Amino acid sequence: MFLMSATAADSFWRTPPAPAIRAPFNALRLIPGGLLLSVTASPNSLTQVGVFIDGVFNQAVTWSGTVGVLETKLITLPAGSAGKLVELVSAGTSASLAAHCVDITEVSGDFFYLSPPTSSDVQLVVWGDSIGVGTGATPDFNGWNVLLPYSLSSNWGVYNSSGFGQQLVSMVLDASRVAATLATLTPMFVGRTQNLFNLDLCTNDWAAGRTPTQVTANLTTLRGAIVGAFPSVKFIWSSPVGRLNQMVPNVSGFTLVDICNAIQAFAIANGDTFNDGQTAIPPAAPGVIPPGIGADGLHPTNLGHGWKLAQILPVLATFSP
Repeated sequence: MFLMSATAADSFWRTPPAPAIRAPFNALRLIPGGLLLSVTASPNSLTQVGVFIDGVFNQAVTWSGTVGVLETKLITLPAGSAGKLVELVSAGTSASLAAHCVDITEVSGDFFYLSPPTSSDVQLVVWGDSIGVGTGATPDFNGWNVLLPYSLSSNWGVYNSSGFGQQLVSMVLDASRVAATLATLTPMFVGRTQNLFNLDLCTNDWAAGRTPTQVTANLTTLRGAIVGAFPSVKFIWSSPVGRLNQMVPNVSGFTLVDICNAIQAFAIANGDTFNDGQTAIPPAAPGVIPPGIGADGLHPTNLGHGWKLAQILPVLATFSP
């Protein structure tokens, strides 16, 4: 990975730039040369962005305006920040804070943006739900997805596209959504030596009442579209982690384990890699919250996020250049 100077528009290469440059869960990664960052943004839902320095929370910045109204904030970094990795993420430090997101339109100051990986690097895309966002971790959103880039060598580019309540079906519901998925992947996959696509979803598809047959059909649609655009991409299909009610049938009569089994069968049938989330955070006895899962019975604690990270790393190691 190397550094380069760039315009604000060029630097947000991970996210489609219209209508504004949105970074809801994917950190904007900077290498500052000075202490001041000027960030112009408007609230998208709530109004807070967290500033992390070398992976450690530093401060929260709050936009006081209303949705769609631009406001500029000067972010003062502490002495000694020059040359360190600074990330702007939609996160706070208090467990009482809900999801925060702003639409960033411009960032300026004396710094470098981290560039996309070189052609010799591996590009990993993780598509997930609120667990991928880092919900349940302390500080907020400091989950396995935030820690992952620090656990891989600089040869790896990592893009986390996780959203609250995200479902597999939302990516394949109609042709325009499939096209949007491909458009997001294009600037990351073009020109790379090795591209990996990791889908870490389906707990919400199960909760919404979908059947194994429906999940398999949606996986087939998504895989076919991605292969059609990027024939050399390699897939890692992750099944959901254990949760409190995973053995309770949904409205269609299927348990979460049924969905996990369908994902595994799909991966095997296509010669892809299967990542068994049930081994990352093993389920407990029926009616008992598994260790590593919070009081809501669904989202991992710091312990659970750590287990999830530890479980995915050996899987990724098989793809190392």
